[in-house]
Amino acid sequence: MNTVASSSAAGMGVEIDDVQSGALRPRPVPYEGKFVFLRVDDRQAGRALLRRLLPVTAGGLPDVDRSQDAWVALAFTYQGLRALGVPQESLDSFPRAFREGMAARAELIGDVGESAPAHWEAPFGTGDVHIALSALSSDAAQLDRELERARVAYEDTPGVQVIWQQEVHQLPTGRTTFGFRDGISHPNIEGVGLPGSNPQEAPIKAGEFILGYPDETGSLPPMPSPDVLGRNGTYAAVRKIHTNVAAWRQYLRANTSSAEEEALLAAKMVGRWPSGAPLTLTPEHDDPELAADPHRNNNFLYRENDDRGFRCPAGAHIRRTNPRDSTIIGDARMHRLIRRGTTYGPPLPEGVLATAPTGVWSESSSEHTLNGSLNSSRPSGSTTATSSATPARRTRWPGITAEPAVSPSRRSRSGAVCGICRASWSPGAVSTASCRVCVPCAGSPSWRTEDNSHPPRGPTRSSRRGRSHGSTIRPLHA
Repeated sequence: MNTVASSSAAGMGVEIDDVQSGALRPRPVPYEGKFVFLRVDDRQAGRALLRRLLPVTAGGLPDVDRSQDAWVALAFTYQGLRALGVPQESLDSFPRAFREGMAARAELIGDVGESAPAHWEAPFGTGDVHIALSALSSDAAQLDRELERARVAYEDTPGVQVIWQQEVHQLPTGRTTFGFRDGISHPNIEGVGLPGSNPQEAPIKAGEFILGYPDETGSLPPMPSPDVLGRNGTYAAVRKIHTNVAAWRQYLRANTSSAEEEALLAAKMVGRWPSGAPLTLTPEHDDPELAADPHRNNNFLYRENDDRGFRCPAGAHIRRTNPRDSTIIGDARMHRLIRRGTTYGPPLPEGVLATAPTGVWSESSSEHTLNGSLNSSRPSGSTTATSSATPARRTRWPGITAEPAVSPSRRSRSGAVCGICRASWSPGAVSTASCRVCVPCAGSPSWRTEDNSHPPRGPTRSSRRGRSHGSTIRPLHA
């Protein structure tokens, strides 16, 4: 078995060949992909399928030849493990959040209203999803070859049914449905052998992502029993999200008075310009040249240059997800994830303000699952898949909402100027006794000093409101 050890790992290498290839790697660029959900109707058939899929499932580090870089990965839900005949004693060793599933915990994790399970696309939330198969590649031909091998395996297995499929792809623009470049940041995981995207970030303990290794506290996170069921596995959070691009555009237009202000407001909400250039490094305007440089576009921290959030607000998407070295309560290094957002459906044409069925298929892996999105999107489906997991911890963070999180009587007058970024807003501004600030800047501790003015950290780890769910990817030989 290949054990990869970094110089900083102090001899604690990761058994990388025993970790599914899709668990720790960033999403390829460009990409094509497919997700398939399977239901196991016969226990012996399900076990036979796993034996057939074992040669298809990739493990280890990426291929140096990008044209050959494709992977197929598997994850199992609680109901799937039961259908495969995992003993009840082992099933009971999984955390309650995993055993119950997301539909039963919808109110706790914020899936209410339009996002309630009653509105989810079938078979999400039904308990029928037993095995989740995912495949991604930067080369369409290579993806087709890998998928064909997997297809032959599950279609030739009576007693296992395909109940749902979703194709994903990179948009022609190379950006998300909201018009922003994605997939820039990737953590440096100790002992794995893959470099992170931020040279200023110290390697993060492997136990924050993979079961069986110490985490940032120095402890081994709990695993299901027996240990072989969880070791070298991880959570894989799966969520299908409908992004209401038209509402996003309408909100930006209604709260700005020029194209320049519209671009700035959008950047403040995301934390980057559409090209991917970070506000922390270029706060006044977009910089495509900076964004295109992989050695610079994620090479920043917050404490030295932007601790108070004047450039990138504390409520911005990228800062909420990864506060880096910001002055916060707790330790941001205990909340990292590997997120692979992929797109389905056609893009909404530029300038169109009517809605269309497009969105983001989000897959995240972390020993402590954490994920989040702008509130201009809503889930259309969610499922929990695993073969080993730890509980989801919940904290409440200030969000960016369609309306300010203050009473209407406190909204500023039309034409107000933000006291932080100096842009002018109308309905989207909020005011305090001494200043007026726009919605993105409202999350910044530069004007709010109460305890909830920035993301809390510490003992309460979280799966954030909007799209949290636990799952694991596990090597098939276990």
